[in-house]
Amino acid sequence: YFSNSDKKVYGLNGSGRSSSQLTCEYVQQTIGAFEGDDRFHALSVTVPGAIAGWMDALDRWGSMPPSDVLAPAVKLAREGFAVAPLTAYHWKRGEAFIKRNDERSRGGL
Repeated sequence: YFSNSDKKVYGLNGSGRSSSQLTCEYVQQTIGAFEGDDRFHALSVTVPGAIAGWMDALDRWGSMPPSDVLAPAVKLAREGFAVAPLTAYHWKRGEAFIKRNDERSRGGL
């Protein structure tokens, strides 16, 4: 983002973060107990950084409180929303995968 008022360029890192307590040894020990595709193990993902990035941007450049900004998303989450048939199909397939791999997808938690 280029701020014309102070003539500076600002960057925002919205990538995911991993737990500060997570060690390579723990991941190797835990995931090593599973066979197959470890991409779907709970320890293979990071905490979504997009939301933290949104809050950072809102704090720095926003003019509305988070509750007002997020109100439409909260409404959709509570009331639901229509999706395209192809999206519904893939979500349904994903549900079946999660049920088949429940313990693995939770990382044994």
